[in-house]
Amino acid sequence: MAEETFKDKFYKLIEEYKATDEESAAEFKEGDFRWGETKLSEDSPTGKPKIYINHKKFKNDPNTGKNYEREMLIGEGIHLLKDIDPERADRLYKTAISDPGVLRWLKDSYAQEVTNNNNIPNEQKRSFENYVKVSRLDQIIGHYLLANKNASVSTNRQWPTQRLVERGFYGTKFKDELDKLKKELDL
Repeated sequence: MAEETFKDKFYKLIEEYKATDEESAAEFKEGDFRWGETKLSEDSPTGKPKIYINHKKFKNDPNTGKNYEREMLIGEGIHLLKDIDPERADRLYKTAISDPGVLRWLKDSYAQEVTNNNNIPNEQKRSFENYVKVSRLDQIIGHYLLANKNASVSTNRQWPTQRLVERGFYGTKFKDELDKLKKELDL
């Protein structure tokens, strides 16, 4: 029997770790700013990853397309790369921080988060490495993979991939890695 491919593992796990509609509704209270959330290991109520989607927020947004759930599962599923393919996740991280354009983007994003969260009591103060590995890099990867003018998620539709590429934010080697990932996931 053939070994399960990366693509097969990825799509199987995002479905397996998808929260039920009831679990998602309980995660997102009225007025929650988040569109989705992935909880890993100790943050998850099951000890296994759990992907939550704020269905109510999407359904109240007239700009939401019919495939928003699939896009959100893929985007949130990027957080699972470290478990599905740790070598790839490490390579993406190292490639990103070794490129001056990508590194500058990540540092600017981190500085903005630190500034914005400075006055919030008990806000988690993450190191730069933790911020990049656990959050920001996954966002950047997800938007690169899913951004297009016909996306069902408005942030994917609005993400200026071409402009960011032209300005060097994705670098060359990092962009090449993302293009390989996009092709492997048939996106």
